[in-house]
Amino acid sequence: MTILDLSPGDQTVTVSGDATLPEVFAALPAGLYPPFPRVNLPGTVGDLILRGGFGQTFPFASDILGVTFRAPSGRVIRAGGRTVKNVQGYDLTRPFVGSFGLLGEALEVT
Repeated sequence: MTILDLSPGDQTVTVSGDATLPEVFAALPAGLYPPFPRVNLPGTVGDLILRGGFGQTFPFASDILGVTFRAPSGRVIRAGGRTVKNVQGYDLTRPFVGSFGLLGEALEVT
């Protein structure tokens, strides 16, 4: 399943990293849209996050509130969440977006 958590009131959605962009659009209720255009690109949401969006046209590091990823060491790390600022410490979501896989593989993205 592509949608792991949906909160229409908060306008947040958590999807698995292996979800395709058309799957995300199809799973959302009417009136809710993800921070990327309705396109059918090869790859997944996780791939899009690793690339940092669509370049200068649709950069969306600020739209990613949380990410769960598997680091190269194999450790699973959860950074951020459904709220804009829910913990003290470093914001690991911003450097993860556009890291081209250097920091790990996206498992879940909010």
